[in-house]
Amino acid sequence: MFVSYSRRDKRKVMRVVSVLQSRGYSVWIDESGIETGEQFKKVIVNAIEECKVVLFFSSKHSNQSPWTAKEIGVANSIGKPILPIKLDETDYNKELLFDLVNLDYCDLTDSTHRSEQIDSLLKSLSSLVGVIPTTTTDKNTNHHENHKHIVFITLMFMLALVITVFYFRISRVVDVTINPQRGAILDEYGRKLAYSQELFDIYIDKEVISNAEDWLVKELSDQIAEVVNDGKNAYQYYSQLIDHRERYLQIAKDASDSLTTIISHLPLFVENKEALILQTSGDRVYPYGNSMSMLTGRWPHDSANLSGIEYNLNDILSGTSGQTHIKRKFSFGIDKTILPKDGLNVRTTVNLEFQRLVDSLLRSQISRYDYLETGFIMILESKTGAVRAMSGDYADSNFGHLFSSECGSTFKTVSLAVFLEENDINLSDMVPTHHGKIPEYPQIAPDQYIIQYERKNQKDSMSVLDGVVSSSNYLFRKLISDHYADNPQKFVDILKEYRLDEQIDLGIESEFNKVKIVIPTPNKNTWHETDLLSLAIGYKLLIPQINILSFYNSIANNGKMVMPHLIEGYESDGKIIKHVKPSVKSKVILSNETVDSLKYALYNVSQFGTGQKLKNTLVAGMTGTTRLQLNEAELGCSNDPYRDEDGRQKYMASYIGFFPVDMPQYTVYASFQSRLTDIPIYGGVIAAEITREIAEEICRWNPTLKKDLE
Repeated sequence: MFVSYSRRDKRKVMRVVSVLQSRGYSVWIDESGIETGEQFKKVIVNAIEECKVVLFFSSKHSNQSPWTAKEIGVANSIGKPILPIKLDETDYNKELLFDLVNLDYCDLTDSTHRSEQIDSLLKSLSSLVGVIPTTTTDKNTNHHENHKHIVFITLMFMLALVITVFYFRISRVVDVTINPQRGAILDEYGRKLAYSQELFDIYIDKEVISNAEDWLVKELSDQIAEVVNDGKNAYQYYSQLIDHRERYLQIAKDASDSLTTIISHLPLFVENKEALILQTSGDRVYPYGNSMSMLTGRWPHDSANLSGIEYNLNDILSGTSGQTHIKRKFSFGIDKTILPKDGLNVRTTVNLEFQRLVDSLLRSQISRYDYLETGFIMILESKTGAVRAMSGDYADSNFGHLFSSECGSTFKTVSLAVFLEENDINLSDMVPTHHGKIPEYPQIAPDQYIIQYERKNQKDSMSVLDGVVSSSNYLFRKLISDHYADNPQKFVDILKEYRLDEQIDLGIESEFNKVKIVIPTPNKNTWHETDLLSLAIGYKLLIPQINILSFYNSIANNGKMVMPHLIEGYESDGKIIKHVKPSVKSKVILSNETVDSLKYALYNVSQFGTGQKLKNTLVAGMTGTTRLQLNEAELGCSNDPYRDEDGRQKYMASYIGFFPVDMPQYTVYASFQSRLTDIPIYGGVIAAEITREIAEEICRWNPTLKKDLE
């Protein structure tokens, strides 16, 4: 016979066992404890299969034990007779009630009638097992055989009923979510710009260690109290470990990797690895502070922080949570664990040193001029289009610096390229000045600069190069009037060939990829007679500045347009999982002759024109100063879309250029936006001077560039 009991009742149970053994019964009882693990389970099941009857000693302790419930469940499932023996008045627990509710039991609760109770037990055993220490008559034998047959049929019926009920019963499921590790954001060399600090929430699955020796559980309690050091003593941990009302016990929150390692090597967890459950947690770390804030964004993000790579590539970085499912069927615990899939690392094209440089210079420039509100700087590697730095003081926007706007004078380089590439025009060609007036458009006010030029130089014409160097509105209006007044659509079509109407994909899904780009169509009713002249100088259109930057980079890259891109690829454990390629292939848009003329003209702008803050450098580029249209709140009662009721205006001052001019390595865009101000600001001052600082600092780091610049 097999004895199912709680070791806390060992003294009482062994008295009964001794009596049974003295009467010749063979008794299997776990008296000294068996090794834990799968081997223990096999021994238990084998012992139950080989016995003729299972004695269940019912008490307060045995009704709380998960193992007695499992033993009774196994006995019932394979048709073994079960004889409950009550040691006290405790009712069967819910897990045992179904199996034992209709069974007769032996009552050993009253110690004053122990001998009668033992006799009753022996009679019950003789009817179940069929072993009678004394001789019996044939009549009794026949009666006993009939009784055995009835008992067997009854047990088989109960077994079928139990199997049916349990099969169709909805299993109790406990889900434990296992958080994945969030991927890091890396610079071009793999240095971490944002990462998650590895911390762990640690849980113990008490069911896994419920079969362990009591002294091992006490030893574990001592060890946890010592290493966790959270104010609980060993007795408190022990009490929680043997309390099976809750399966999981949390012993640490936000534990360090070292503490987690120590706990995982405690002896009981080494033997029962499944008893320890680790969930990753921890804060997101940004080692370079605000210098990366526009690029990386912040995580976790809320409604006030929906920006940067953290937000736009969240699906890549976040990974997939895992889960541990604990199901109970036929009183056995079946665990199924789905491991988490950690997020991928995002490798950007950004150079850490470049990024920190431009961020520092940008913030310094904004603090230097109190009328500046925001600013933005981007550096491209000319040959590849890789974004090596991108920083802006746009705290409440998701790459908002790339929203469409009127470009102003930086667009004149695009117009000049059209004139040189598509028409028989050279930089040395002379253009009549007409006192700053365009005869075909008398409604346009004269260009005062041209009037001053005529007086100073005693000339009635100027070269195309002189007009570019001085950023003359008259020159560009005159050239576009002469060549495209009869067919303005042709000029617009060429702009589209330069891809100025295409959304640029940096490898990030963000707001700037969905902005409205407007290049006027001459055949529409909204087209006005003077719109063509406005296009020539960067007005009457809405184009993201990154599109203009990409065009300048094409000049630096000898006429070949490569799409700017910020994301290099996705990685896991140092291995490339996916390369992210620009969505638009490179394309040659300018001839070598045009490129040479543009480089020469832009270099002269820096040496002798509006970009003289870059004089005596090998930086070539164009300045731009644009008045910004005001919103309703800013306008007040004003009817002028560019001035408020006090006459104040908002400006965008910018510079786009590349260096060294002969063999460009980097293309730079710097832009600043003012508050409402009475003071006009110019790209040739604040944007050009910061570009010079960037170029000089980068060249100091690169001996070859330093020599070229000198």
